[in-house]
Amino acid sequence: MNFELVCFIIFLSPVIGILEGLNICTRQETYTTAVKISEQQPYQVREYTWCLNFPPRCYKYKIKFKTVYKTQNLVKTRTVEDCCKGYTKDVTETHCKPVCSKDCLHGTCAAPDECVRDWIWRTIL
Repeated sequence: MNFELVCFIIFLSPVIGILEGLNICTRQETYTTAVKISEQQPYQVREYTWCLNFPPRCYKYKIKFKTVYKTQNLVKTRTVEDCCKGYTKDVTETHCKPVCSKDCLHGTCAAPDECVRDWIWRTIL
């Protein structure tokens, strides 16, 4: 892989929402996409031919086919990455951070519903 492509991917990862790091889970997601399909549709044509009647022209019907295009909705499945249970995307939407249901007073949320006090508060309290 060349250097320019690597730089481009690194530059775009926050823009296109690529998750990095820990606590990333995958799930299957269904989505609908429209596809154009072609099919042969019969139609009837009246053709004239010479015959022994009066007037000497007769007609007969012939079946011909024409190609028609239809739009059809197709349900597909894709694998998507998202934060695992108990985690949510950070401000940049590139990493998953833990969620604590209560505010972590004098500390940070280290794991889902698990607060860790900052080192200065551990010595005071």
